[in-house]
Amino acid sequence: MSRKIDSRKHKILIIAGGTVNNLSVITNINKIIKILKKLHNNVILVSYCGKNENIELNFDDVYSVPRFSSNLFDFLLAQFTILRYILKLKNQYDTILFAFGQDLLILPMIFSKIFGKKIIIRTDGRPSIILKKYFKNSSRIKIYLFEIIEKFNYSISDTVLTECEFMISENNLNKYNNINIGSLFIDEKIFNKFKPFNNREIDIGYIGRFHNEKGIAELMLAISDLILKYPDLKILLGGGGELFLPIKKEIEKKSFSDRIFIKEWITQDQLPNFLNNIKLLILPSYKEGLPNIILESMGCGTAVLATPVGGIPGVILDGKTGYIMDNNTPECIVENVKRALTSPELEEIAENGRRFVLDRFSFDNVVQNWGRILEE
Repeated sequence: MSRKIDSRKHKILIIAGGTVNNLSVITNINKIIKILKKLHNNVILVSYCGKNENIELNFDDVYSVPRFSSNLFDFLLAQFTILRYILKLKNQYDTILFAFGQDLLILPMIFSKIFGKKIIIRTDGRPSIILKKYFKNSSRIKIYLFEIIEKFNYSISDTVLTECEFMISENNLNKYNNINIGSLFIDEKIFNKFKPFNNREIDIGYIGRFHNEKGIAELMLAISDLILKYPDLKILLGGGGELFLPIKKEIEKKSFSDRIFIKEWITQDQLPNFLNNIKLLILPSYKEGLPNIILESMGCGTAVLATPVGGIPGVILDGKTGYIMDNNTPECIVENVKRALTSPELEEIAENGRRFVLDRFSFDNVVQNWGRILEE
């Protein structure tokens, strides 16, 4: 039985991270707006994304903040800039949501508490843990400072949301009593399975940014090996970024270029059709949160092979809802692509992943969960 959502309404101010023209962040901001508008009367956004970037709010309800660098001076300047909006808008909201990398905004959170506002932090991963795991040269002083700020901010907030249950232990949040799951959703009406698995023409695909942190260079080395071993293999590469043109030119020089379909900037409208034509999507990233492309692929009945970073192990259970590879070395990618494509259970695993996503990340279920959190 579905749980009735409390009819009492809140006014929400969202403080969201991201950068200008970051389509992934804009998509996620719009998802939170859609959830909150389903539950609440009024949403206001303060973000690093610009006013004209397809934010699904009235123009007057979007406030842009300049993007600052990561040095200490700009770190403080960004907080004072956001604090100015908190002061300016303080009579227009009663709850403030810090999302997409805003865990360290200590000054805005202190003043929000002083003004009696409810504070929600939606963390994509503790900044101190991200530094330790993915930025090995980070100074100990910086990590220690981040840890102090995180502990304070998580303690004074009314609730801390993570993307999935796995992220609670991954980010050492177990000791806090105010932890909840604040998943985003996939639109199951758009990202659904409409092409039978065995009729799909693309064996393996990659869709995402062409950046080093995504493991695209390692994937390209693996593809060179895979094509030699499997002469009938068909591959799709879709996305954009700084490495797109160099990779495209390199592929065009190869004798097997006719077996690799490469496309820049697959739009959201095109994405379901592409995903429904892929058997196995590969995401060999060095670091992630919980990528939309994984949930969208699973929703379309596409099997996923990924590295165990961020919240990915919370949705991909190896051999059950997808495939996990230990690392993103070319040898490991090749070995696991072979493991997946030769598995007699590949279609069944893809279907398990689809059911898992529909159960956990459908719009109605996510809205019910957020309604419960805000009611409490």
